[in-house]
Amino acid sequence: DELEILTNAPNGISLLRTLILDLALSGKLSAERMEFEPKLLGDIAAIKTGKLDANASSEDGIYPFFTCAKDPLRISTFTYETECVLLAGNGNFDVNYYSGKFDAYQRTYILEPKSKEELFVPFLFRFMQSHARKLKEQSIGGVIKYLKIGFLTSAPIQLPSFKNQQSIVAIIDSLMSMCDEIEARISRRDSIRTSVRSSAIDAISTAQTSEELQIAWERIQNNWEVIAG
Repeated sequence: DELEILTNAPNGISLLRTLILDLALSGKLSAERMEFEPKLLGDIAAIKTGKLDANASSEDGIYPFFTCAKDPLRISTFTYETECVLLAGNGNFDVNYYSGKFDAYQRTYILEPKSKEELFVPFLFRFMQSHARKLKEQSIGGVIKYLKIGFLTSAPIQLPSFKNQQSIVAIIDSLMSMCDEIEARISRRDSIRTSVRSSAIDAISTAQTSEELQIAWERIQNNWEVIAG
């Protein structure tokens, strides 16, 4: 009920998304009690990397080409056709969910369930979003940090039943959608505030007469909460 209040904190939206992931993945946002089985990620997920160089992309390609950039590029051919999670193996270690035809850069990890009856891919996606923070701490290298596959295969994961995985994902999706709406409202509000501030300052600075100055100042007074907010 009070999500928007929490977003007023510095970096509030990002912290709120992190909190949602952590609480939901541990079952703390679910109405029913859940049982979790400790697993290693490598025991339940097949993990491999793409094979292509980054320059294999094509601007007019019809398939996504997942690299270590935040958003996928395009490519004219595909190697994979599956539902999976993709993790950038260096840079910011961005995580993507995708189902369909695609290709991948040689430093991009592709994660698929070993058993689709045991592991719900959207649950794996949300887990990897949360676990990416740990991976950043584990990453090695100089200017550009990177991950070894062992960091993934040895990652501990608390796995509930398949049904409960679906339930957890539904909760996360709903709350993340609310965060999206709040973020959009904040963006619109900030845009309006910036526009009003600019207009008010411009009116004050260009006023030619005392009457124009008075009108401009009254406009600031009448919109003070927006301007000062």
